[in-house]
Amino acid sequence: QVRIQETQGELPRGSIPRSVEVILRAEAVESAQAGDKCDFTGSLIVVPDVSQLATPGLLLLSTSVRCRAGSCCPDSISPAGLRAETGSRVTGTEGYESEGIRGLRALGVRELSYKLVFLACYVAPTNPRFGGKELRDEEQTAESIKNQMSVKEWEKVFEMSQDKNLYHNLCTSLFPTIHGNDEVKRGVLLMLFGGVPKTTSEGTSLRGDINVCIVGDPSTAKSQFLK
Repeated sequence: QVRIQETQGELPRGSIPRSVEVILRAEAVESAQAGDKCDFTGSLIVVPDVSQLATPGLLLLSTSVRCRAGSCCPDSISPAGLRAETGSRVTGTEGYESEGIRGLRALGVRELSYKLVFLACYVAPTNPRFGGKELRDEEQTAESIKNQMSVKEWEKVFEMSQDKNLYHNLCTSLFPTIHGNDEVKRGVLLMLFGGVPKTTSEGTSLRGDINVCIVGDPSTAKSQFLK
């Protein structure tokens, strides 16, 4: 089971990427690593949300079933021996929590908790011919990047590369209303640009992106950085 989310290039400005769980089976297992951009072929299915079954206040339990005259046949079950309790968790003899509807009073009252997951039967790298962004296994060179840009864009990038204060100017232009916090600005800037993806000798793909955790006192522009 893997969790995938929308890429930053396909998100509207200011939106949070949505995620969905994908179930892989057989040869599809381990075919996608963290940081890869892949296309999943399969179907959308519904599975029970087990975590919601143990939520306090929703659990209905039966404590005992007594038999008459010492017999244990279904016809001898006493209705008075069935009780329903709510608002607490009761653990069984083996440490597992009881779940489900037990007791005549709770019969048919409980709603089904479920979630949507994607059952994938095939995984492939993202192909630009089908509307996705190209995922290249080989390292890009300056010439290949230049071929993807227009002449005006390339001239602008070349002009910026000749600027000796490029690093400082980028930080200043990115957070013009925040004074100081130069180290935080550089960290966020590096996170936005990303790094160079690598592949280990075992075939594991390592993404070039980094994560930044901003910790500080209240009213120190942390939310402004994250925007």
